[in-house]
Amino acid sequence: MTALTRPVARAGTKDGRWRRLRALAAVEARRTARSTWLWTGAAGTLAMLSLLGDADYQSGSYTLATAGFTALALGVFVHAVHSGGRDRAGVDEAVAPAAVMDGDERATARLLGLWPGAAIGLLAALVLGVGERIEGGYWVGESLWRTDAQVHSVLELSQIPALVAFAAAAGLAAGRASRRRGLVSVLGAVAAAALGFTSWAWQWVPARYVTLVQTQPIELDLGPGFALSDTPDGWLLAGPNEFESSWRRVVVHEAMAGWHSVYLIGLAVLLAGLAVRGRAGARLALAGVLVAVTGVVAQVLVAPASPAV
Repeated sequence: MTALTRPVARAGTKDGRWRRLRALAAVEARRTARSTWLWTGAAGTLAMLSLLGDADYQSGSYTLATAGFTALALGVFVHAVHSGGRDRAGVDEAVAPAAVMDGDERATARLLGLWPGAAIGLLAALVLGVGERIEGGYWVGESLWRTDAQVHSVLELSQIPALVAFAAAAGLAAGRASRRRGLVSVLGAVAAAALGFTSWAWQWVPARYVTLVQTQPIELDLGPGFALSDTPDGWLLAGPNEFESSWRRVVVHEAMAGWHSVYLIGLAVLLAGLAVRGRAGARLALAGVLVAVTGVVAQVLVAPASPAV
């Protein structure tokens, strides 16, 4: 029997409220840790990462290493949708009718109970960062202007837990807003396919500043008049192909990646506010908007301009 299956003493006190929140959050955390959706998403990410060595074009593996975590984020999203929709679906066995908890309190506790998903995202980023340094890194650039030892920086890796946090907040807000949990989950899968699994399609200006998955490196067009003999030392280049007619400089831009993570965190806070509702939710939503806008503006300011412009 949990603390929430019986009437709560001193329900109106601040101490009583925090006891209720902690008790339900603990229940939700155990549910999250055992979630089939969460571990299915994690397995999908592992499957995608296993393909890193199969990319046969420059930066392919480097890009896939980030986009592959879309599967984990989708698993967290679907679990959060079901968590947020429990009150709509019927009585939650963890919360007895006599327990004095309104919908906003339950949503707050369920939001806190999603922490195992965020922890897995953080751990995955750490494992990826350590693993690629042990393995030696990735192929970026072409011909004489390439490296086979490029690794993701901390700022780039920060996108992984930020993306998972966004998915958790989005799922909870959507689950609380709609009774159609199955439809919402399907729409989430469509969004994951469009913005995550095919993230390469959104890496153009200005879409790359606001897309959910921003991949590195970025390519800066050098123009048709660029002479390879003028290439400065240390530059990484990508040559003309069936899609591009000129040489491009290949750049891993850590500052832009870091500010994109700030943007994702802002979106997560905004959606957490929409899930929690009430005055606290409004404050969270406002803070989230400010953080997200700051992240986008900062990306625009730090993004490198193409030498050919």
